[in-house]
Amino acid sequence: MLTPDEIERRLPVWVTLPALFLDTAFDKPACEYVAQNLRHPGFALRELDDILRDEVAPAFMPNLLVAGEWRGWSPDAVRDIVLGHLEKQSGTRRLPSLLRHIGRKWAMRRVAEEWDKVKAMLV
Repeated sequence: MLTPDEIERRLPVWVTLPALFLDTAFDKPACEYVAQNLRHPGFALRELDDILRDEVAPAFMPNLLVAGEWRGWSPDAVRDIVLGHLEKQSGTRRLPSLLRHIGRKWAMRRVAEEWDKVKAMLV
């Protein structure tokens, strides 16, 4: 599990990345918003990829399965959703690794185009 300092450092990234999972069009202003907010926390692009794939995508991919949230989540809600997911994954109720891998690949495929646009703005 993450330390409180790691959680606080990741929180701005966690709060920003769910924009990829909203039930809305990911237009240029949304892309610029995400890129701008990811520049400041000081993570390398590879770290951002890992955080998206391992922490945010699995927690927010259910929003892509149904007519989901379109306005976004509060920082407290994002924190609770991500930490709840991470806690579940480290506990006894965690999914087998093959199912986790398939779920992450599916979620990443759903947001790959948007994420590539953001990454292009970050390099």
